Amino acid sequence: MEWIKANLGLLIGIVLAVIAVVVLAIVFTKKNKQKAKEQKKQDELEVMARALVAAIGGKDNVANLEYEQTRLKFEVKDSKLIDEKAIKAAGVMNINRPSRKKVQVMVGPRVETVYEDVKALL
Repeated sequence: MEWIKANLGLLIGIVLAVIAVVVLAIVFTKKNKQKAKEQKKQDELEVMARALVAAIGGKDNVANLEYEQTRLKFEVKDSKLIDEKAIKAAGVMNINRPSRKKVQVMVGPRVETVYEDVKALL
């Protein structure tokens, strides 16, 4: 019992160090899970971008690409090369064809990221 009284400060320090290690381990685990989740989402968006480029007829078929709000706006050279089923299979919300050579693909709130990925592929 006397040893405990004499070394109380040391014991408190050890307990606090153990608590700090546990708290840090929990924080880093959560951060790693969050990073992994974000990376998975990024990978999914890159796959979507590759699928969209292929479904739109390849990079040589794209005359112009823009985005606004939640949609990508493609202008194509040859509308016969567009595969609407493949576009839908890429995971988009909807497709709109305002004219023969224009295709609007509704991607959602992450449209800017998909736009950058598609632009990099063109």
